[in-house]
Amino acid sequence: RTVDIKKHGISVDNTDHLQWETIRERVIRAGTLQKLVECLISDDMLMDSRHFNVFFATYRSFATCSSVLELLLQRYVSLEMNSLVIGKAKAATLQCSLRSVIMCWLEMYPEDFNEPSADFATLMRLIEFGRIHKITDMRTKARQLRETYKRQIMDGRYLAQIPSMEQYVFNIGYDAPDFDTCVQRANMFDIGRENCVQIAEQLTFWDAELFKELLPQQCQGCVWNKRNKLGPETVYTVRATIDQVSLIYTKKKKKILRVYFQ
Repeated sequence: RTVDIKKHGISVDNTDHLQWETIRERVIRAGTLQKLVECLISDDMLMDSRHFNVFFATYRSFATCSSVLELLLQRYVSLEMNSLVIGKAKAATLQCSLRSVIMCWLEMYPEDFNEPSADFATLMRLIEFGRIHKITDMRTKARQLRETYKRQIMDGRYLAQIPSMEQYVFNIGYDAPDFDTCVQRANMFDIGRENCVQIAEQLTFWDAELFKELLPQQCQGCVWNKRNKLGPETVYTVRATIDQVSLIYTKKKKKILRVYFQ
């Protein structure tokens, strides 16, 4: 990493004060779930963003949301109980980093807390924990997610999250300034004229919208292989994308066969 030697009180004649130093980084390659969760906080008592991204992108293959959250909350409580032993300042810094981990988790992977049951026990655990320990931002975020998911149950749950062409047309209207690139142009074509460009625009636009909604963690083999056991809601974004591609393929095949036999 780069080091500014001015900060170390070293005087040099040239104007370039930027130098380099070699540092050693600790990276965990394998370990128990408890050890992996502990390593979310680096040696400098800050959230390890690299390990955070890797862990929360893959943990579903060997752990559950509730088990990971429980380990984080248990460590938070243990720091509070042992603050006199490890030092109040150090304990407060580590607790702040743990709060950052949980808040980033809620922001980046909110679907992890969208449990099949309607009671949302994990979110309720966070809400109660935030109330007891006076963590306002965590409590507020968990409560907002819970209200959002409760509304989704009333609106049709997971399928309601997948956008439809009718929703885009209804929300945007037909007076968009960027008409050349917006959904209306892709949606308004005459199939009888066989305008291939506009048909391709519509299909490409819709495929892009589905891919933007696709959750990468649902593409993992460990998640996709359990779709029949855990329910279709665990892979709803993947299923919507596959259904769209299959529908287009079927319609194209029927059209080609109809023209061929005519």
